[in-house]
Amino acid sequence: MAGHSIYIDCAPNMRDLMETYPSELTDGVDLHMGDPTQSELADIVKGYKGILNGHTVMPRALLEANAERMKSIIFLGTGVASYVDPQDGEDFGIAVRYIAGYGDRSIAEHAFALLMSAARGLSQMDREMRSGTWSAFEGVELRGKTLGIVGTGAVGAELCRIAAGFGMNCIAWNRSGVDSSLPCKEVPLEQVFRDADAVSLHIAFSDTTNKMIGAPFLQSMKPGAILVNTARGGVVDDAALVEALKNGPLGHAALDVYTVEPLESESPLRSMQNVTLSAHAAWKTPDAADRLMRRGLEILKDDIASL
Repeated sequence: MAGHSIYIDCAPNMRDLMETYPSELTDGVDLHMGDPTQSELADIVKGYKGILNGHTVMPRALLEANAERMKSIIFLGTGVASYVDPQDGEDFGIAVRYIAGYGDRSIAEHAFALLMSAARGLSQMDREMRSGTWSAFEGVELRGKTLGIVGTGAVGAELCRIAAGFGMNCIAWNRSGVDSSLPCKEVPLEQVFRDADAVSLHIAFSDTTNKMIGAPFLQSMKPGAILVNTARGGVVDDAALVEALKNGPLGHAALDVYTVEPLESESPLRSMQNVTLSAHAAWKTPDAADRLMRRGLEILKDDIASL
């Protein structure tokens, strides 16, 4: 142990980024490269005041055992509750923080890329050509089509602007209302699914949104409609999704997130031709990674100085 803090699951690209930063941001931050096992984690965090956490589960017992020294956990992302329970931190006097807004544009662009790939059958044609089959897929022209956006927070709002600029008509639903400045029409959630040619999900996962997008919504969609999910896998009922893909009306699902990650080898989604898959990569651009890492280090620095 050399520093006051440790990045417990540092990836090579994040290490390389940190090497480009001024020393006042990175001094005192040790790195553990790669993903620790739960049995390794207790030794890795021992004695550190601050923790940078990319995607490692930190159970309550771990926080309790290190509460005397540990004062700050910075989760590098937004879905902190899946990895560290903020209430556990509060119980033991440990600040549990997360980073928002770092990947809004990157995620929105990825969602639109998934939509375009699904609309033109790009992933299917790529697979077929690599296996020796030349079969031209008849795609869908997106200009003039209706995109439904479920959740118009920062990412959904970015996607709305991208799609409108592309010539799509946007309709949207948001739990707290849709910003009137966005280039879309606010409609009830049921109408989003009923009227849209494609629907993109941008809602957080919680007890209230768990399997929120189930058979009633999916079965109400237009024949051949596209579903895009770059939010969280758990907001969709997997069984209802597979049924809608197999027997209609859903024409295609373009997914970056899954209920279980990595996507299970036995998942039927892996073998379905009308599914486009990416590996929870929507945020992964150098631009987003830089914003994420800088903000995490800045918050950590402030915490170490004040807590």
